Amino acid sequence: MDKYLKNKIIKLKFKEEIEPHEVIMDSLAKKKEEEFGISEKKIEVPLLKKILLGLFYFCILLILILFVRTFQLQAIEGENWLNLSKENKFIISKIQAERGVIYDQNLKQLVFNQPSFDLFCEKNQLPKSEVERKKILKEVAQILEIDPGELERKID
Repeated sequence: MDKYLKNKIIKLKFKEEIEPHEVIMDSLAKKKEEEFGISEKKIEVPLLKKILLGLFYFCILLILILFVRTFQLQAIEGENWLNLSKENKFIISKIQAERGVIYDQNLKQLVFNQPSFDLFCEKNQLPKSEVERKKILKEVAQILEIDPGELERKID
């Protein structure tokens, strides 16, 4: 009986408790040792200090590369990117209406597809000098095929 209990007693070096997974891993290691004749005294192997130091230097290098690239894009090439973004501020695209023709029961066409345009005028964007202002209004009136005086009246 003494020999039987001697195998079951667990001696602790540092007076710490044994976790359930450690008991399971010990029993698995014992079975493996019996089957294959391989002894696994240590299940967990700590990482080498060289590996940890290499990982640390790699992270520092990566952060440094990101910082340099950010500095390059913002401080060195910032003016160029700002100009490109200002040019790309307004995108004008034509959208064609996808409408069909609508007929009544006698096949009389009720709705026609006809393009229409709206003209907006921002008074604060017009030139301050009267000569330039009249010149622009005259050109717009010519395009719209209306009287320049009528256009100026509508704007006011």
